[in-house]
Amino acid sequence: MSSQILFKPVTLSDKNNIESFILQSPYQICNFSFANLIIWGPLFLPQYAVIDNCLVLKSHLQQTFYNFPIGNGDKKAIINHLIAEQKHEGKPFVMRNITESMKSELETWFPDSFRFSANRDFADYLYLREDLVTLSGKKYQPKRNHIHQFEHLYQYEYKRIEPEDIEECLAMHTLWVENNMGKDNNVSLQEETMAVHTAFEHFENLGMQGGLLKIDNEIVAFTLGCPINQDTFDVNIEKAKKDVHGAYTMINKLFVEHELSNYKYINREDDLGESGLRQAKLSYHPYAILEKYTAEKI
Repeated sequence: MSSQILFKPVTLSDKNNIESFILQSPYQICNFSFANLIIWGPLFLPQYAVIDNCLVLKSHLQQTFYNFPIGNGDKKAIINHLIAEQKHEGKPFVMRNITESMKSELETWFPDSFRFSANRDFADYLYLREDLVTLSGKKYQPKRNHIHQFEHLYQYEYKRIEPEDIEECLAMHTLWVENNMGKDNNVSLQEETMAVHTAFEHFENLGMQGGLLKIDNEIVAFTLGCPINQDTFDVNIEKAKKDVHGAYTMINKLFVEHELSNYKYINREDDLGESGLRQAKLSYHPYAILEKYTAEKI
């Protein structure tokens, strides 16, 4: 591994190559969802290289950072090579999206060589599919109440998203944005809107799965996502009209129930430090909160 590693931008045409590593990995974080690499690509500029039978992802957000290698190769040797390359270029070596197990391996391979920091805002919420479908037990009573009220108030229809539904979903999302846009220019909302449009534009090529909820033949909620690995599904996007009581609860339950029977775990991603979103995600009683560290070479 003496020559310089050449990285190439992640594109739709790389799906099979990248997923041949990701889908077989044990990692459950949303950063390894191929759909996320594409729909958030303009923000993170992801690149990849296959080195010694490992996938290495490299991105840029204020500074260049790497993800932990995925595959069966010599990960320690790969990381050593990346460290040397960054040092040769006079740049710091930074890894992000480091899970607890990755952190343990780095500490074993490179003792006292990395400074680790975690930001709770970017931790992923992992749920058992069975919990989200059954909502059983006392702790889920409030969710069951929302479901019962929704069923009492509305005549609704749930259906799997097909290509012919995309235009209507985007129209509903436009209304959602208008209702959530503040007086100031909301950059994060603009970036999210771009991600939603990209997801629908490449819905079939990304292999996305989605579900929508209609009342009086009008979409009031939709959700879509992609697998992370063989037993974990990532919900990339979920939108509902706030004035429709229980719409979020209902689309969450029905989508997982009808479309995701092949998965044991559901990753509903992070909360970005938004208090309302954090409260909502905690109210579903996650199976685990997946902390992610930044590792900086000392």
